[in-house]
Amino acid sequence: MNLRRHHPDTRCGTIILMLAIGMTFFIASMTIAIDILYVYFVNTTLVTAVDASVLAAVRSIGRGSTQAEQQAEVQRVAMLLLNANFPEGHLLTNTRTASTAILRDGERPGTREVEFSVSVDVPTIFYRWFSGGDVGVGARSRAIRRDVNLMLVLDRSGSLDRAAGANPGPTAFNDVQFAATEFVDKFDNIRDQLGVVSFGTTTNLDFAPAANFKGPITAQINAMVADNSGTNLADGLWQGYNALNVLGDTSGALNVIVFFTDGAATVLSGDYAVTGGACTGQQRQGTGWGFSSTTSTASRGLNVLSVGPPPVPAASETYLPGCGFGSGISLTNFVSALPVVDVRGTSVIGPRDNFDFPTVRGDVIRITAANAAINTATLARGDPDTPVQIFSIGL
Repeated sequence: MNLRRHHPDTRCGTIILMLAIGMTFFIASMTIAIDILYVYFVNTTLVTAVDASVLAAVRSIGRGSTQAEQQAEVQRVAMLLLNANFPEGHLLTNTRTASTAILRDGERPGTREVEFSVSVDVPTIFYRWFSGGDVGVGARSRAIRRDVNLMLVLDRSGSLDRAAGANPGPTAFNDVQFAATEFVDKFDNIRDQLGVVSFGTTTNLDFAPAANFKGPITAQINAMVADNSGTNLADGLWQGYNALNVLGDTSGALNVIVFFTDGAATVLSGDYAVTGGACTGQQRQGTGWGFSSTTSTASRGLNVLSVGPPPVPAASETYLPGCGFGSGISLTNFVSALPVVDVRGTSVIGPRDNFDFPTVRGDVIRITAANAAINTATLARGDPDTPVQIFSIGL
């Protein structure tokens, strides 16, 4: 008989032990991974909240009329947004600490910046066994605001002086006035410099760009009226551009034109060679008007170039004295050709095709006037000394 001695198989115990150790490390790793993801999520949420706070704070600068008021408003808005987006105890965090939102001059000329930082403690499940406590995370954000030299160029042509539908009531120009004054109030009365130009057939520099503008510009805009006139886009743009040139600011501020109109160009200001009427043989400076229809051949005689300041009287549509032709008489009867440059010396040729130029006809005047406006805008944007950014709003 064969006797065999059975030895216990130790491999089974070893595997169980290894599995137990492996599971321990696996669970610990998964727990740490969850902790890491949680800390990362909290940090990302905090960064977003601090970014939102600092952006809102830098936009609130214009609400203060002194530097102390601006600093106080920056701090108030930063904390308001922080409390809305990441309140105390948000996401189970502890010990939220926020710095003062500091308003100061930026590193580049013509800029200011707001800096704001926040830190919180994040509780963990497993990681605290190694670290001995919560994990601290923080976010710091800085927003830079550039000072602005801005010209608000407002259309006050006759088409804006109409109520909606057949019912009497506020006109479109009343809405323009309200929106414009609200817009002006958002800028910094200390460092920004704002001005206003208005235009119909005539144009006027109503307020030259300057600091401490809020009260005067608001009063000026509220006093304006839309008159029975055409739309002199080119000269309105030029007046805004020229005002920024005359200002000649070298502080590093951004030069901007905000341009509002409700329609296409209908009038062209220039030097016209008059061939008929009381002004025959004279070179007269004025504004020729093509009627509003894009296909209309009708035109009007030469208006005076400018009036001001608003409110603009009905006499703003006065025709050149002594020439004896007005709204009932076509400009064709008194002018042989349209000028090749407008009153400011800007070309009226291209980019819009105008095959019948320089015929003095209503539709040709409109296309020529549009070319003058486009070329004026191109000149302003490309000026190497006073480059201008133009933002257009159409109604």
